[in-house]
Amino acid sequence: MPGGGRLDYIGKRTVAAIVYRRGRHVINLFVWPGSGDLGPAEAKPGDGYTLLHWTRGGMTLWAVSEVNEKDLQAFRQLLQARTPPSGRR
Repeated sequence: MPGGGRLDYIGKRTVAAIVYRRGRHVINLFVWPGSGDLGPAEAKPGDGYTLLHWTRGGMTLWAVSEVNEKDLQAFRQLLQARTPPSGRR
């Protein structure tokens, strides 16, 4: 369940930032219009954080958290199960 949201800026682009909690950990989900599905999710370690990138329904998504990659992948799967690929409900 989301804990809140805000607008952020990444590289001069306005993005939606949705904050989720997993126990004591925070997962930031950054979302903006993309150019279509790019393929499978991609995880990248960085300075104690896990970054996971994927696209769905024409949107680019980045999840960033200090949770491990397995938990972040599970988070992505839960989101995808709740959101149709086209982005329509």
